[in-house]
Amino acid sequence: MADQLYIRVRGRVLGPYDRDKLQSLVKRGQLGRLHEVSEDGVAWVRATNFPEIFVMPSVAVAGPSVKAPPAASEVPGYAIEPDTSAAAPTGQTWYYTSGGAQLGPVDFAFLQKLAATGQLGPSNLVWTEGMAEWAAPGAVPGLNAPPATGRSATANVATESGNAVTPGVCRALAGSRRWILFLAIVTFVYCGFYAVLGVWAVVFGFSSDIAAIVGEGLFFLSTAAVGAAAGVLLLFYANRIGVLQFRRDFQQLESTLEAARWFWVYAGIIQIAFLIFLSALSVWAMAVGGATVRASARSLF
Repeated sequence: MADQLYIRVRGRVLGPYDRDKLQSLVKRGQLGRLHEVSEDGVAWVRATNFPEIFVMPSVAVAGPSVKAPPAASEVPGYAIEPDTSAAAPTGQTWYYTSGGAQLGPVDFAFLQKLAATGQLGPSNLVWTEGMAEWAAPGAVPGLNAPPATGRSATANVATESGNAVTPGVCRALAGSRRWILFLAIVTFVYCGFYAVLGVWAVVFGFSSDIAAIVGEGLFFLSTAAVGAAAGVLLLFYANRIGVLQFRRDFQQLESTLEAARWFWVYAGIIQIAFLIFLSALSVWAMAVGGATVRASARSLF
């Protein structure tokens, strides 16, 4: 392994970090085997290609010594067929892995609780005295987790499929990308027109000493700024979709959906502000109209 490695989390490149720092990230659960790492910040591979960063320094514990998991078993989702011919040694102390760290000793009932709540799955390993090597929980009778539902089921599918987004999802998002780019371009064209009109109105209003025209120019300029921000968010969303076509993993999908969320939040805020402006304008117009009508009535009588 290189002396230092870069890591990429949700599109952000961090590092470089030495081995001690990487192992501390593993202990805290901030670096897993499915994260991407790089020696030069250009070529990226899965962290599982560097199993040495997941081997924690040995710690003296009561009971049997903890062995390092076999290389093949270090890959999340590694399938081990359960051996149902023998019962699990429930009376012994057990060790298990979570977030790259080796934990234990615990009793078998504790492992069963973890498996029942979905905290012990295909990405974890277990071991007890008498076992030749670490094994997946599904290989131990009594640790078979119940069928996952909802969000847990989605997470398990992601693990078992190599954290890959299905081609259908990518095609659906790619089909909307051209329209998103079209809306972004049209938005920028309108914003450019409003910006030019606003500058002209401000200059003409100042030169003619007409405050109303200056106000209109400022309104056009603010409208152009608001629209340009929306166009930038649309472009960022389209960019995330483009990256998803090459990096078909759930981290990139999450980044793409996050970009869409920010655009719709911004659009909602603009709509609320516009409704408030229209309400205030309506109240002002009715007040001015009422005053005008009363003045006209007094002049007549």
